[in-house]
Parts: sequence; structure tokens; C-alpha cells
Amino acid sequence: MKKAGFLILISLLTCRVFGQDWKLLSDWKPISDGLKFYDFPFLGGINNPRFQFADVNLDGFDDLVILDNQSELIYLQTAGSETRKPADSRIFSDRVKTWFLLQDLSGDNKPDLISKTDDGKTIWWKHTGNSSLPFDQSEILTASDGSTILTDGLSQPCFSDFDRDGDFDFFAGLPEGSILFYENTGTIQIPSFTFRTSVFAGIHVLADTVFVDPSSSLKKSADPQHGASAVQLFDLNGDGLDDIFFGDFLSPSLYIFKNQGPAANPVFFYDPSPFPESEPVETPGYNQAFFRSMTDNFEFYVGVNLPTVNKDSFWKFTNAGTRTEPELILETKSFLSTLDAGRNSRPVMVNFTGGLNKDLVVGNQAGFLSYYKFTSDAYFSLQSEKWALTTPFFEASPAFADLNGDDKSDLIVGGLDGKLRSFTNSGTFENPVFQSENLWFSGINPGNRSKPFFADLNWNFTQDLICGNGNGDLILYENKGTLTQPSFDQKEVIQTGLTGTSPVFFYFPGLNKPAILSGSDDGTLALYKSDKVDYTNSEFPSQFYLAQTWNTGIPMLTPGSVSFISPDSLQLIAGCQRGGVLVLQAKLNSDRQLEPKFKIQVYPNPSKTIASLYSTLQLTQVRLFTLTGQLLKEWNQPIPFPLNFDLPELSTGLYLIEAKSGNKTAISKWIILK
Repeated sequence: MKKAGFLILISLLTCRVFGQDWKLLSDWKPISDGLKFYDFPFLGGINNPRFQFADVNLDGFDDLVILDNQSELIYLQTAGSETRKPADSRIFSDRVKTWFLLQDLSGDNKPDLISKTDDGKTIWWKHTGNSSLPFDQSEILTASDGSTILTDGLSQPCFSDFDRDGDFDFFAGLPEGSILFYENTGTIQIPSFTFRTSVFAGIHVLADTVFVDPSSSLKKSADPQHGASAVQLFDLNGDGLDDIFFGDFLSPSLYIFKNQGPAANPVFFYDPSPFPESEPVETPGYNQAFFRSMTDNFEFYVGVNLPTVNKDSFWKFTNAGTRTEPELILETKSFLSTLDAGRNSRPVMVNFTGGLNKDLVVGNQAGFLSYYKFTSDAYFSLQSEKWALTTPFFEASPAFADLNGDDKSDLIVGGLDGKLRSFTNSGTFENPVFQSENLWFSGINPGNRSKPFFADLNWNFTQDLICGNGNGDLILYENKGTLTQPSFDQKEVIQTGLTGTSPVFFYFPGLNKPAILSGSDDGTLALYKSDKVDYTNSEFPSQFYLAQTWNTGIPMLTPGSVSFISPDSLQLIAGCQRGGVLVLQAKLNSDRQLEPKFKIQVYPNPSKTIASLYSTLQLTQVRLFTLTGQLLKEWNQPIPFPLNFDLPELSTGLYLIEAKSGNKTAISKWIILK
């Protein structure tokens, strides 16, 4: 009988702690949406992008820098071509707080970085000319009279040479619905910004009311009820005059103010026509417009910055017309094509084939499950974005385990209300159908935002439960039922002190000790171990203690699967706030002071004819026997880790595996059920 049990993950080395930080692996496996392959399958999704195109690494091609969810920096570097690759975003670490701009303010043809401090002051870093460390010492960007240039942290400002004097002036939206304007009265090499007005061109955008009155003055409300905005100036029709594009928090479209000139003293008028004409921008609101100029043409991008947006938030338009008579055509609503389940993704790997490869299922905040099938061509293919569940369960966290002994994976879903809902697989092993909800978890409520994970913690062939929750608890339940009828009894509660725990279980390498790796809302990854276990008596592990933590900086980090890709390298499949899937890897430090016991384990067991052999020591020989002692197969050095079996010629029955490491020998049983 095939068990969808825990991963038997045992290293060849004695290891105690992770020696390096976790590294993102952006090109793990190809993923298709059913029509085309994603360009960035494991980017992690995109929710609310603030973005800038600029040649940060000075190779002659524009890089792309994105601030998502007001907290995460994504740096896509061109690396010498227009093919972008994820790069180390730590060059922006602690510099970008809310809005940011990449603009050459010092006239050296290198993009400087401009942002704001926590207390609202505008700050900038002049580009150093070093592509590896482009931003070093910061300076406060003050006005010419020495006063502080303050902006609204939620609004996205811009620079523009709207008066065509060769330098860049500063514009920013205000909560009252007007535009703040500082003129650059310095030189091209040394900018100096002089305050001109807080009501540039007399423009007011107040909910559905828009007017332009150059003679008006702004009277600031004691409690402005307007909201954030994004301002961009660009010459849309090539007449040499910059027009204004205003994205408003309360409007799903863009407000366009066309410039009638002259450049030194322009007159703007509001154009209520839908924009762009072919495919008007209609989003949940708060749109950042960005025009990327090219030789004799331009591209138009829109970022949707409303916090409730989950996906389809990065629009790209191409100009199919001319520079003076543009015709903007929508190319995509997801400019960076990536696996994106929505928001707060919760992935899990599940075996629906009986082989070594697994499929991918991802839950999300909206309560749906996306199913990506691993194909015979070695890539994941999207089957459905609303799979298995007829009713969505908010903050859906899927898990799979065979809980009724029918050789098929059943579906268990945690959610916002803390309940665990379980669905029996009424289909087949390879083609599951989850229809009938059962009462396996009646009376069990692990707490809000429950995140279940199943594993055979005491090696008795029943599936135990580890469940995280929004309060930061890790709750361990022992399955005291049978193979066909589970019954869960709470054994231990680990109070992590974090918010939003999400566990996966594995055997800590070398020492053969159980371990729990748990993510959290703030991106802390915590490792818990237990030394209190005796597998010879099917003892349930207890007294888990904190072994190590890492600050990954990934909000809502949600581990879904953990595995060893080499004796000293751990791989983690995880979800995040942005709604995609991340693949992270870490190296392990070796500690040779403790000599591990020589032990082997076959997983899955029972299985069909495909399984893997894991070992605590380097193997020198492996032999497969029948119960009568007939030698069926032999493997000699070098023996990979793990040793994968694929023996379709074997029939249902019990087999013995003998493994040697030097002068040590270990024996394991392998049950085959076809």
C-alpha cells in the first residue's frame, strides 16, 4: 500500500546547522500556463509593483527594479542583453522605503537612486560608476532654501524636464489631489530644487471631480480624505510638450492632462477620453504610468498599486502607430510572466504518478487551489486555477495524505477560520477526484490560518499531523488510529513567538533526528529539532527545541516541501505574499565530532516499483534480494545519493535490501504493491 508519507531525507554527512543563507533558485524547472512557458516561473509572483527601468549595471541595456507590496525589492538585470535575469537586490537594501526613482540627476549618464527616509525626507544616492556597488553614500535632497522636500509616502513622484532646459524638475502627488512642483534651478551636474507650488497647473483630482484652475490656491484640509496618487509626465504625441498622467487611489483609470504649451509656461486641459483608446486602463485603482522611450518610439507600462490587487497588475502596451500619432496596443496584463496564484501562496508537492516526480498544488488567500502537473517532458503544466474545491476557503493551505488506506492521496485544507477540511479521493491514484468531505478532523481547530503538514513521525505507517497557525504555534498531533481510520491526539504545542507559522517536516541529516522547518509572516525561517525519539518502539518525537533561525526577508514565507539535492544541500519549495512559488537552497555545515549510526530507509514504502534509498553514510554496495535469498540486482561504487530504483519487472511482494558502507552493513525491507 503506497503511503504519501514524510520524506526520508538523510544526509551522508553528520550535519548540525546551516552554514549559509538561503539562496533563490530562479530556474529550477520550466512551467507552462498551458499555452506558453513562463519567462520567470519562480520569481514569486507580482502584486503591487512600483517599478523603474534604468541601466543600473551600466552595460547599455535597461535593467528593471520593482518594489512590490511596499517591502520587497526585485532586481532583474540585463547582464549584457535584453534577456533579464534575477540579480542580487541587496544593492538596494535599506535604501528603498516606499517610493523610489532611478534618474540621472548629476548629468553623468548614470542613474542615481532617489527615495525617502522614514520621516519623509527626500534622499538620494549618486551612482558610483561601480556596477557591483552602484549606490554608496546618501545625501538629503533639500530645497534651494535649505528646507526639507517632503512627500507623501504612498504617492509615486517623478522627474521631468518639462520646461526643456536640460535638467530634471520634481513632481509629486499630494493627498489633497494636487501636484507638488519643485523646479531644478541648479545645473545639470549639481541639482538645486526650488519650491514653486503645491498646486501645479491648478490641477485638482478629488474622487470623481477633476478640474484645472491655474489661478486657484490649495487650502490643505485638516484631515484629507483623498488618498495616494502616482504622477508621470511624458510627451505622448511627440510635439515637444510633456503631458500629465495621474493615477488616483480612488479611480480605476488614468487621468490625462494634455499640454498646450508653451514649455516655459504651459497650459493643461483635462481630457476625459478613455486611455488608451484601444484598451482603456480599468483596474482596481492607483495606477502608476511609466513611458519607456526608445529610438523613434516608446512603450507604455502601468503598475497597479492598490494593496488589494492579487495578480494581473503589471500592464504593458506597445505603440503600433507613429511617434506623433501613437496607437497603444495592450500586449499583456502580466508583463513578467510567472507562476502567480494570487496572494499569500501556499504550495505543496504531491505524488499523483507513483514515480519519483511530483506535481505542484498551490493554495492562495482567495481560497482557491491551482494545480500544475509534472509532465513526461519534465516541466510543470497548469491544469486549473480553481481545482478540486467547489467552495473556496480563504487562506487555503492544501496538504495531501492517504488517511484511509486506499492507496490514494486525500486532500486536507487549512484556512482562515482555523478548521481543517478533509476530502476523500473518490477518483484514482493518478487522477484524483475530491468530492466528499469527511469528519476526520471534527473537533480539531488548530487556530486561525491553519497550515497542515502530514508525516509519519514515529515510523508506524500512519500519518501524523503538524499544524501551524496565525498565532505562531506549531501543534503536533499523533495519529492513534489505524491505516483505514485516523484519529488525532494533540501531543505538543511549540510557541514560536512569531506570527503565522507554516511547517514542513523532515529528518535532520546525519543524526537521524526529526526536524521541523517553519516559515512566518515576517520571513523568519526557524528550524526545530527533537532528541526525544525511539523509532524502534514507534515512539512519537517530543520536546522540539529551536536550533536555528534565518531572516530571509520574504514576507509570508510558507514552506511547502523540503528535500536534499545532495548530501550537504537542502532545497525548499515555498510560497510568499506575492502569490508565486520560490525555490530556495542552503548548504550544510559538517560536524564530524559525532559519528552517525549507519541506517538506511526506502521511500516510499510500500510503493509500486519506483522508490529511493536514503542512507546516513556513504554507500559502497547495495544488493536487492528476494525473501528466499535470490540476488536480483547489485549496485557498486560510485553510488549516488539518493539511490533511485526503477524496476518494473518486479512483482508484488516483500524484498530485502542490503547496503554496505565500508565494513558496516544495514538491512531494510521493501514492499511492492502493484
